[in-house]
Amino acid sequence: MQKLIITCNNNAHTGKTTALRGVYELLKEKGYEHKDIAGPGMGPNYDVKAIFTINGMHVGVETMGDNTSSDVHQESLKDFMQSDCVIIITATRLRGETRANVREFYQEHDEYLPIWMKHDYTLEERLQPILNRRYAERVVRFVEEWLCGAYQQPK
Repeated sequence: MQKLIITCNNNAHTGKTTALRGVYELLKEKGYEHKDIAGPGMGPNYDVKAIFTINGMHVGVETMGDNTSSDVHQESLKDFMQSDCVIIITATRLRGETRANVREFYQEHDEYLPIWMKHDYTLEERLQPILNRRYAERVVRFVEEWLCGAYQQPK
């Protein structure tokens, strides 16, 4: 099976961490077995890192992509790969070190294809939870469909 690295990317302070926490929470809501590696923390800005098992395959999810040092982010991607994650979901900014980490990762590990899934954003705070939930649903739906073979996978 072709492996993927899905990246939630956008500018700083646009809710990438919150959107990816939504992915984590939705996968938990759906009852997928998971192992928390880091977090969940407490408060409004906690980071998570977990491996879910979906259809017998591992999916790594982390929110700390752009909240940590480039080296920590790079090591986290390697951790997911070594844990045999078929899909890795992380965050990056539109440019900078963590985006470069993802680019280097998929260039060095050509079994992973990159998907840049920018999430919707608004300054209107009361709409942000709706947009974050919508992003989480879109990502989870894509992951589930990919893992059950709904798409013709590239060779």
